[in-house]
Amino acid sequence: MQVFIAEDNYYELERLRRQVQSWGSRHGGVSITAVQCVAEVGPADLRTYDAVFLDVELPGKDGFAFAQELRGAGCSADIVFVTNHPELSLKGYTVHAQDYIIKPVEQERIDAAMDYIARNCRLKERRSIVLQRGISQQDRYFLTEILYVEASNHSSIVYTYDKTQSYALTFAQMEKLLPAEDFKKCHRGYIVNLHAVKGLRRNSITLVDGREILVSTTYFQSVKDALIALRGGQ
Repeated sequence: MQVFIAEDNYYELERLRRQVQSWGSRHGGVSITAVQCVAEVGPADLRTYDAVFLDVELPGKDGFAFAQELRGAGCSADIVFVTNHPELSLKGYTVHAQDYIIKPVEQERIDAAMDYIARNCRLKERRSIVLQRGISQQDRYFLTEILYVEASNHSSIVYTYDKTQSYALTFAQMEKLLPAEDFKKCHRGYIVNLHAVKGLRRNSITLVDGREILVSTTYFQSVKDALIALRGGQ
């Protein structure tokens, strides 16, 4: 499991690192990256992480602002805020934070948060697909990695945040492989990950990384309805 920690106070940073490491020593180990400032950290670099612990009051860029950037970059890691200010806890819901821990942080709270994150990681592992590439090569994708799929003659092209790969699967075959509750056909040549949609217009869809794909009149309303349902009617 990969864990990122950002805390500007050195002593609290080391305390949090030891607490996460203690949990890891009892559960198969963890890989920890710990920093005192996130100003030079690229949000896209954390897309492979499982957990992100953020102090709310970080220098230069606070924890909430950085968390928004993480979600915008497609990072699906569980976010845990650590702070002295319990009155700010509601702000964590805007980035779907997993937990909000008040300082001083106790080992029991870290253990509980990490237990939940570990269970969530196992669920994410199951929410993946394996695609055959060539005779012997197989590619595994977490569903959260895939932005959209494009039809190309008798093949399908998978687009992630940082990779593009073609597979000898028809568009119809690819559509059957992807769960309908997460992916929606938006055009005769595109299937979009609903979780990756930032904006919807009559003729186009804007994705969280800024790319745009087409949406046709035929599929516009079904995509719109699916997005509304996904976001709780908002």
